[in-house]
Amino acid sequence: QYFGLAGVALATLVPAVAVSTLFVFPAACRRADLPLWRAFRSAVWPAFWPAIPLAGCVLATRYLLPPGWAMIMAASAIGGAVYLAAFALLALRHEERRWYVRKASEVVRWPSWVTAGAR
Repeated sequence: QYFGLAGVALATLVPAVAVSTLFVFPAACRRADLPLWRAFRSAVWPAFWPAIPLAGCVLATRYLLPPGWAMIMAASAIGGAVYLAAFALLALRHEERRWYVRKASEVVRWPSWVTAGAR
């Protein structure tokens, strides 16, 4: 059976996710003496759940926009903005959000209204 480029992507994704999930992440937690559930709850889940609205946006734009490179770029931009907003505003705790804004302000010159609450 010939699956093309999508088959190559899946054949790469599935074993990589399986090895990382079943071996690498638990080994890293043991090495750091961190309970697996606590590590998942504090590190994986806050980064994972904003991907759910991202997927919804990408699927919605798939049917609303005509196929082509412009659609791919628009869906990526909209999905990325939704993920960033969900992650920054809902998944991060207040002190984590302040830390990210402080670090970003060291690299980029932001308008004062962006960094006012982070200092």
